Amino acid sequence: SPKLVKNLIASLIAMEFSWQYEIIVVDNGKSGILAKEIKSYSSYIKLYEVENKGYAHGNNFGICKAKGDYIAILNPDIYIKQEAIIKDFGYIGVK
Repeated sequence: SPKLVKNLIASLIAMEFSWQYEIIVVDNGKSGILAKEIKSYSSYIKLYEVENKGYAHGNNFGICKAKGDYIAILNPDIYIKQEAIIKDFGYIGVK
């Protein structure tokens, strides 16, 4: 799924949010392929390669690294449409 992750990251960056955000990618495949695919976005994302201990472990690892107040867990096969994520009155949600 490295190409899917790259597409997801591209769709997030294209949204040009008006607030600060971070993108954390947890790669439990440890093949190095994902790092090569998203190399061009290195300044936008934090990539962690971890041992594959299951889906929940990867999510929890990423959550522990996050610094923000809100967290969205997105699978690689997600594509975010423009303005699909909104922030209004302190709430971040999906239209």
